[in-house]
Amino acid sequence: VRDWTPHPNIVAGTTQFTFGVMARNAGFDVFYNGGFVGGVSDTSIAEAGAVGLGVGTTSTLISSTRAQFDDLLITVPYHNDGTTVIPQRMIVSDAANMSLALQRAHMVSPIGELALTVPAVTVEYARAGINRRMVGQGTTYGSFALGVQVTLQQGSLGIGGCGLVIRSRGDADYTLVYLDSSGGYGISQRTADRFLPGLFGSEPRFATAPGTTGRHHMLVIADRETVYYYLDGYLVGTVANPPRMGEIGAAVVNFDSTVTTCRFADLWLWRW
Repeated sequence: VRDWTPHPNIVAGTTQFTFGVMARNAGFDVFYNGGFVGGVSDTSIAEAGAVGLGVGTTSTLISSTRAQFDDLLITVPYHNDGTTVIPQRMIVSDAANMSLALQRAHMVSPIGELALTVPAVTVEYARAGINRRMVGQGTTYGSFALGVQVTLQQGSLGIGGCGLVIRSRGDADYTLVYLDSSGGYGISQRTADRFLPGLFGSEPRFATAPGTTGRHHMLVIADRETVYYYLDGYLVGTVANPPRMGEIGAAVVNFDSTVTTCRFADLWLWRW
């Protein structure tokens, strides 16, 4: 898979420690004394195998090693009717830690990569409708997790909001994930001039009053069959979405003629 490399948390000469491995498919996360020290993947692994304990020596021919293993514990993911349980809450953090947490929660594949990071994107609009700004320079994505910090600022009366554009194949063919100033949120697929019924909800805690600023975290996970939507770390809904490749982007979503500014910070995308 790959050779071990030095790590500041592993102190030479230590003879007593805890060691753990979290495995999912061909991905392995390694933990030393409760801290994450690295991850590896091996795509040549095609099926499940046995679990055991091993001891190694140094490179010299006469070296020997003796080890005692205590309190070995093996756990397996909890399933409901054969399907993975979807977490109702995710801790909001940076791209590296959040993508790792999603892998451990079995929400994304460990055989993937952090394919896109964008420090900042600003989108403005002063009338009713949607103003999109695509990111990624035309790159398309199929299965992915997309996270971003969003700042919504509305300068006049009316309902305006911010959104993420996913699986876009043109100006009238994409899926929109949004949050508006009234506290409304949703997922809807646009086809030609119509937005198809999808997900809609509303909660006062997500609302932003005119003349004020609202800050929220949006997380969208799109796999082969479903789009999952997390707001400020809470799962607010899911919707079936056809699997296909498409671009991503940021958007202002104005339901009324109002001035709305959306600032997207620390946007990241994990794809597999």
